[in-house]
Amino acid sequence: MHHNRKAFIIAGEESGDIYAGEIARNLKKFNNNIKLFGIGGHNLEKENVILIEHIKNLSFLGLVEVLKHIPDVLKILKKVKNFLIKEKPDFIILIDFPDFNFKVAKFAKSIGIKVYYFISPQVWAWRRGRVKFIKKFIDKMFVIFPFEKDFYSQFNINVEFVGHPLAMKIRKYLDENPSKKSEKLTIGLLPGSRNKEVETLFPEMINAVKKIKNIDILIGIAKNVNIDLIKKFITDTENIEFIHANTYHLAAKSDIIISSSGTATLESAMFGKPVIIIYKVNLISYILGRILIKVPFIGMPNILLGEMNNPELIQFKCNSNEIYIETMKLIKNKEKRKKISEKNRTLINELYIENIFDFLKSL
Repeated sequence: MHHNRKAFIIAGEESGDIYAGEIARNLKKFNNNIKLFGIGGHNLEKENVILIEHIKNLSFLGLVEVLKHIPDVLKILKKVKNFLIKEKPDFIILIDFPDFNFKVAKFAKSIGIKVYYFISPQVWAWRRGRVKFIKKFIDKMFVIFPFEKDFYSQFNINVEFVGHPLAMKIRKYLDENPSKKSEKLTIGLLPGSRNKEVETLFPEMINAVKKIKNIDILIGIAKNVNIDLIKKFITDTENIEFIHANTYHLAAKSDIIISSSGTATLESAMFGKPVIIIYKVNLISYILGRILIKVPFIGMPNILLGEMNNPELIQFKCNSNEIYIETMKLIKNKEKRKKISEKNRTLINELYIENIFDFLKSL
């Protein structure tokens, strides 16, 4: 019988908090009377985790404003360090969010606390120097993509592929919702989850599909997106349906999806739909990205498949004319569409492990 164990979980943003909640729930299932502390949001609160800081006080991280907030970051970091010294948890689980979590990892390790990482930062894409850091300060990486396991293994880092949480979620969705397709060809638009991104990408998407006759258009509106940014580009709504914060419903009903680069492209692909992946950032970021990023594709489905299965329209090609051309190619060529769909559909099996949180048993 171990002593009453203690664990500390850190999620830095909303998506991480969802997984943090699952981790907390499963840790309690595998260890009766484990004591849980954390940094996170309402998903951790729901599991009665004692929060030493709420996620909303971290929301500035990762933005340019981070410089203004350095005193806040240092304050939170100091709080975490004091907590770790006082409580000495048996282990900590860090979820993504490297800029903050790496600082915590280094300190925790220095005072002899085990450090586990769930959802690797995208080290393989850039900042390869972080590999040395991980080798030194992280006891084990639990990764959600098979290629991450291969990547870390070559550096002799302790790593385990545990499956992708979204593969589990989508498989469940597909089992519970038999597909209902409309007669008309349907195109789904996913312009992104941030207002700025939507402002850049949506006009290009809608101007491309407006030109196509006899289709239905579904527009996915993410939780925090201002719908007026979308409505001002729409004059005629007869074949348009808005879908609020429900990517799966949109993906299930669409024949072709046009999506901003991000998680939505992987979700669409796991639904077995062809995705036209679009990406545009300001020019300086783009040039820096070209220099720093070491991946041949920008879309996660293509990275996983190791080929340009889904079209990618990046930067200068991300305009309504190019989007129109790619969409028409897919509409006209049913065979090609089927082939893309079939390859995309294999991703759900590649990423699916039934009980993703079983890795917690070993901690």
